[in-house]
Amino acid sequence: TTRIRLGTYILILPLYDPVHIAEQMAMIDLMSKGRLICGFASGYHPDYHNAFAIPMKGGRQRFEEGLEILKLAWTQETFSFHGQVFNYDNVRITPKPVQQPYPELWLGGMFPYTIQRAGRSGDAWCSDPFPLDKETWNTQVALYREAAAKAGRPSQVVLMRDGWVAPTRAEAERIFGDIYVRENLFYFRYGILTHHPDFHSEADFTVANCFRHAVAGSPQECIDQLAMYEQDYDVDYVVMRFRLPGGPEPHRVPDCIRLFGAEVLPTFHHSF
Repeated sequence: TTRIRLGTYILILPLYDPVHIAEQMAMIDLMSKGRLICGFASGYHPDYHNAFAIPMKGGRQRFEEGLEILKLAWTQETFSFHGQVFNYDNVRITPKPVQQPYPELWLGGMFPYTIQRAGRSGDAWCSDPFPLDKETWNTQVALYREAAAKAGRPSQVVLMRDGWVAPTRAEAERIFGDIYVRENLFYFRYGILTHHPDFHSEADFTVANCFRHAVAGSPQECIDQLAMYEQDYDVDYVVMRFRLPGGPEPHRVPDCIRLFGAEVLPTFHHSF
């Protein structure tokens, strides 16, 4: 490809050595001739950290020192860094990324501090795929854009949505419905959706109720849902996820992507 951008959505930075990540990202940016987006977040679930035997406590410090180290590695001929977590002396990363001073930084976060941090330190704020409450969303967007303005940085709001497009809604529900319900139940049971006005108990997690928060159904239904986000939610980019940890099966996904590209995307070619 020559135009498609590549990105992480989203890399949990505290789980890695930032110099290693700086090397990998620089290599990808070079291979793609400057088309990399670096999406980073702190992570919210302890199992992320358990899988790498890294304590969740101190994750904020690891993230913020790691982000500073990435910028130094990409912009300085050599650098040294001495923080509470990481210590380096006379480190040199070469070659540097194609993009100057470094690839775009899209930073995730769902809490006020991390949303404001995206405004202060990043080029975009990445939202989570959870069902949205419009009032809460507008408050978060305003918080982000205000923090970016105070820092003199650009602001870009990136909305992530789960979804599935099929020739008919019935087929989309058959393939994606139960999988998407289980995904949302995971967040509810973990405590993330406990204050959402549409979900008060597990009985509320029906396919019909969950599909209200996905870009899912027939091509026209997907167009209508995306148009609503474009018009009412102050969004600059939409990132779509068509496969969740529970499925659908990998062989089904290419057909979904082709149909989305042929029937849905042309409607938004000049706006998203």
